[in-house]
Amino acid sequence: GARLISTSNPLVQHSYLTPGNYDVSLVVTTSFGCSSSLQLNDYIDIDGPVAEIVLDDHFGCTKENFAFSVGNVNQAAHNFNWDFGDGITNNVIKQNKPIYHSYNYGSDYTVTLLVSDDQGLCVKSDQVHIGITEVTAKFSVSDTAGCPPLIAHLINNSIGSGSQIWRVGKNENYVSNNLDLNLLNSGVYDIQLEIWNDTLHCRDTVSKKIEVFSPPVLNANNDTAICIGDQISLFVQGGDSYSWFPANNVSDATSNSPTTLINQNTQFIVFGENQNQCVSSDTIHVEVIEKPTLLQFPNDTVIPDGEELDVFIETSSDVKIEWESMGFISCDDCYDPVVIPNQLTIYNLNFEDNAGCFSVDTSFTVDIEDYRVFIPNTFSPNNDGLNDVFMPVTHGVERLMYMYIYDSWGSLVYENKDLDAGWDGTINGDLAQANSLFVYKMRVVGFSGKTSEYVGEIKIVE
Repeated sequence: GARLISTSNPLVQHSYLTPGNYDVSLVVTTSFGCSSSLQLNDYIDIDGPVAEIVLDDHFGCTKENFAFSVGNVNQAAHNFNWDFGDGITNNVIKQNKPIYHSYNYGSDYTVTLLVSDDQGLCVKSDQVHIGITEVTAKFSVSDTAGCPPLIAHLINNSIGSGSQIWRVGKNENYVSNNLDLNLLNSGVYDIQLEIWNDTLHCRDTVSKKIEVFSPPVLNANNDTAICIGDQISLFVQGGDSYSWFPANNVSDATSNSPTTLINQNTQFIVFGENQNQCVSSDTIHVEVIEKPTLLQFPNDTVIPDGEELDVFIETSSDVKIEWESMGFISCDDCYDPVVIPNQLTIYNLNFEDNAGCFSVDTSFTVDIEDYRVFIPNTFSPNNDGLNDVFMPVTHGVERLMYMYIYDSWGSLVYENKDLDAGWDGTINGDLAQANSLFVYKMRVVGFSGKTSEYVGEIKIVE
């Protein structure tokens, strides 16, 4: 071949690294300087496998597939044994297409190819070096499951990344390094983090799931009303355990059907918890119906015959009213009826609350008088048009039998039998002195024939 070997040993050894036909030449020289030579062309025929590693890129990222091919392959190459330098090997027979390998850790690796013939002999080798940078997407989650609203803190723990994007479900994307999520609705959320190395253009993704449990759907009593002094059962369903508030107003604050006895309006709140420890609440408003009372009601009274009486009542709460009477009443279910009795009449009232808890009965009477007489005790006869004449004011009186006026000595100074006439304060044509005191005596007759006599004092004032 091309190698020159000088030796005094007639036996010479030489190793051929590649297959081929090699010429051998020998030159012999004596100690006296005489020489002779022999040339044998294509004397040695070296056969065996030949192949070398073909790799496009010697730098890359973890999880990136590298394509390992072979080149300059001769016919003798049969067995291809790969050692990728990370503990992984691969044996291929008559490799004619690339094989792929990826690395899980960042480091420098030496890839070795051993090629041999079909007998596994004449082993040849080739090596390449690869630099791997780790680009691994990682993130931690504060809570992977919980009840709404679930606050999830996502921490980016990736290695070798330059940029990132978070994907929450199908429609939400975020580019921040870390991410805080406020998950309000129940369901399973797919969280994906994709990172890439801006220099090597490598990408990696990682996904996790966050489950937001469904809270219990509570179904409690409707709002209701009870009569004061009555006991009521509360009820709720939809949870696995319960807590009632105010707790001291129920028989068992952890029951789904406690009883309560209250004396005022109360709003109950019940919290229900399911097996995932999610909590919901519902409310029940209980109105307590107290016994209604009368704040205003007529007293027994007397009115002149033929007159009407306006009635008005007031109650402590809304009630249903029912009037009952033998006499005339303008309405039987109102607060302000008008009554017109023609004799002694009893007006009965029944009222009850709208819930039907209490019913109350009461009554008042109206009596009829034949007539009514009002007699003033002073008058001022000064012709000013106000209270100038002394006379009775009557209602229901048919006639005046007599009216006598006496001075303080008992002398009669005025008499009259006309109901529509009166004394003008004069005595024998002269006006009586101011502050003079007189005595009257009169008798009236009603339309029923009833008579009454009235005696009193009357004073003249200026």
